[in-house]
Amino acid sequence: MEKPLNNNIKNSIKLHIAPNDDGFTCAIEIEDSCKKIMTPEQLEMCISIAHGLAHMAITDPSEVFKMGVHSQTEKAKKLSEKEKKNSSNVIDFLKHLKKKRDEEQWANFEEEIQDPF
Repeated sequence: MEKPLNNNIKNSIKLHIAPNDDGFTCAIEIEDSCKKIMTPEQLEMCISIAHGLAHMAITDPSEVFKMGVHSQTEKAKKLSEKEKKNSSNVIDFLKHLKKKRDEEQWANFEEEIQDPF
């Protein structure tokens, strides 16, 4: 039976990248909790991917850098497109009614405060 994963990023294999005098350093950190939570197959997969990513970064850093820039650009484009879709000319009529109701309630409240009788 497989152990349940809670998508908890704290219980994960971590790939650390830090600048140094020669460029950067890569390190892989394996939390002890991973060994308890992940199945051996899941642990092997995650460790292998981490080692593969570190190897790519060390052997071809310029290509990995370009891929990272490209990835960030694509992510920004997708967010921009999503924002454009959300800012269409469609009016949320319920939001408009709620705003109007709130304004009327506030006006009534102000009248009650000014003229209590």
